[in-house]
This record gives sequence, C-alpha cells and structure tokens, in this order.
Amino acid sequence: MTFTLADIMGKEQPAALLAAGLRAALRQHEDLLPVAAVAAIEPRISEDLSRASAFATLFHARLTPSTGRLDFVDAGHGLVLHLRSDGTSEIRRSRDLPLGLHPGGIPFRAGALVLEPGDTLVVTSDGALDLGDGTIDTLTDIGRTLRRAPDTAAFLQTVRLRAAEHAEDDVTVAVLARDADG
Repeated sequence: MTFTLADIMGKEQPAALLAAGLRAALRQHEDLLPVAAVAAIEPRISEDLSRASAFATLFHARLTPSTGRLDFVDAGHGLVLHLRSDGTSEIRRSRDLPLGLHPGGIPFRAGALVLEPGDTLVVTSDGALDLGDGTIDTLTDIGRTLRRAPDTAAFLQTVRLRAAEHAEDDVTVAVLARDADG
C-alpha cells in the first residue's frame, strides 16, 4: 500500500496543477521504494516548482500490511505522529528540505519504522496545527484526541468540527492503524 501526503506552497489552480503533476510522477514510480521514487522525480518536479516560485513538502510511504513495515521519505513535511500500543508516542520530524528547496545532488534520506499490532500513524498537513496552539505540540494533542475517541470515525468527525471552527488553512489528517491482533 502506498500513501502520500504532499502540500504545495501556494493556492488555487497553480498549486493544484503542481500537485497533480507530483501525483502523476509518483504514480509512474510506484514500484520503487519511496526514497528511490522521490529521487527519480525530484529533478523535474523541482524544475516545475522553481518556475512557479513554489516548493512542496512531502511524506511518501509504502506499507507492507503483513509485517507493518513502513518505508518512507519525508521531504520537509515533518508532521507525523507514531502512536504506539504501549501508550507512548513519537513525533517523526523531517530530516530533509522540501522538494524545490532540497539541494541538488544530495540524496533524500530513507526512513523506516514498523507499525506493531495496535500502533497508529497520524500524518497531517500544516493546517492541522491550527487545531491547537500552532506549534508542533498540536500533534501530541491530536494524538491524545485520537486515543480518547471510541474509534477512528469519531476522531475524524472531531477533527472536522474543530477545523470548521478554528482552521484558517486546509486541514488534512490521515490515520494508518494496524489492528491490535496483527
């Protein structure tokens, strides 16, 4: 299973066109590991972004459901929360710059983690920070909200309601959860 969350700096049609191009480029390389796919598309996408005076943050991952292994590349996105079944959590920060700002010739770093039975990964857009105090600590608050919710659907409904009241930017919150029984 492949999962991508990208955010193009910009608004309306130009950003939408850049996002569509990014999506199409990644789909052409869906057989590659995420870091290799991003390396394959980066020169051309960065050229398009540069012409538009834009950049794109990107979290691109491939999940192997049978093992819970998630291979990913995080290009300046950094809004990823790993909630473990033991009650601990970790904010997974990006170690690379966004597409369009990443220095040419320097490879993106591959990341990997394992979603153990009962673990959840929450990936958000920067607009989700409007649901709290605007800092990265908002991710931790989002994680607490998810843990208190009776199920994922109720959690997402809570996010929708909070976004309607508080968000000034678009809000995307994606949840990848591994069943507790594996």
